[in-house]
Amino acid sequence: MQFLNYNMRMEKTILKIKPHHFLDFLYDLAIDNRHNEPNPYNNNNGSLCRDFIDGKLTRIVFTPFVDDICRPCKKLIGGNRCIDYYDDATTLCYGFRYKNDFNYHADTKLNAALPSVFMFDVEQDMIDVLKALKERLTNEIINLYLWKRPEREKNTFVGIEKAIAHYK
Repeated sequence: MQFLNYNMRMEKTILKIKPHHFLDFLYDLAIDNRHNEPNPYNNNNGSLCRDFIDGKLTRIVFTPFVDDICRPCKKLIGGNRCIDYYDDATTLCYGFRYKNDFNYHADTKLNAALPSVFMFDVEQDMIDVLKALKERLTNEIINLYLWKRPEREKNTFVGIEKAIAHYK
């Protein structure tokens, strides 16, 4: 399967993404964070988040491995291993030194908690995923992804509502 496919107007239509990155997009949509600042790692987070916010990504595939955000990152070695690491309390609090390990753990927990939505390697309509999240996502599932942000739960649900309006 090829990802970041383009339609006839050259708009990105299929997004391959890690579940925790998708939750980040929903949070960012709620707080109107369009990631316009330069990205020091050269990953696709900013451009793909803007495409998501603008309603351009009509299909989605979840993965616990390298996604469309990670693919061009300068911290990705051999196309499959992130060598970025934590040098803060994350290591002490959660026991993960490398982001690759922390993210894989978070994504597999999200998949196990909501397998009907965060299905790995299954192409889905974006609107169907958003509606399913609105129906089934809970604060407890959001908090499986340990990254703490202000009002994370509330803003994730606000992001879902905004995204549904974009993707109707």
